[in-house]
Amino acid sequence: VTAFSSLRICTLRLRPALSMRSTSTWLTPNGEKVTGTLVPTLLVRGGGDDASLPVIPNIERVLIHIDAVNTYPVIAAFLMAITVDVGFETPKEIKTFPRDCTKREKAGVLIHNFVTIAYSILSTLTIMAYTYSIIVFTIITIYSKNALGEGHDEAFLAFFNATLTHRIRAFRAFFNGVMGSCLSNTLSRWLRYRGIIRWVETSLMFALSCFTLLQLESIVELATDIIFRSGKR
Repeated sequence: VTAFSSLRICTLRLRPALSMRSTSTWLTPNGEKVTGTLVPTLLVRGGGDDASLPVIPNIERVLIHIDAVNTYPVIAAFLMAITVDVGFETPKEIKTFPRDCTKREKAGVLIHNFVTIAYSILSTLTIMAYTYSIIVFTIITIYSKNALGEGHDEAFLAFFNATLTHRIRAFRAFFNGVMGSCLSNTLSRWLRYRGIIRWVETSLMFALSCFTLLQLESIVELATDIIFRSGKR
């Protein structure tokens, strides 16, 4: 429980990774005041015969940042494919109570039906979270690169800053999908196996899922403390 709850909290701390939030005001070579949430070197007017055309001289860094953001939908698509594949292999049968069943048999049926329904709901929500993350990140990447490709630097900056909330939501959806994949795979093990192997597989998958989520939390905290917080100083 600690692993899943703490990972949800750490998703709120990685906003700099998505936003390049270095809010400041600076002067362009034309003497204009510009305020934005991107580093000042990304927006500089000049170059060419027409000084009114906005130019981003460090375009490679901007594209690297966009490609880094676009990594989320790639990973989300891969994990979603695994979740869908596991769903096809997982039996989802709602059992009925047998006649003259004992309390133990009745409890077994209730637990089986509960786990089946929980798995179905969880896997569906996981796929929806991945889908949202993929669509939002991909659409933002497409429009951002279109703006840069057509030379609309100021439009790109305005669009990228305006979609910060959307990227944060997509980022949270991505991490919720990761947690959903871990939990749904654990429940899938319980439904796919019987006897002692069921408890071995389920316990092992749950332990590995908790370990994975704790490692992700550690990486996010390191990135927040070392990369993004130090980058603001």
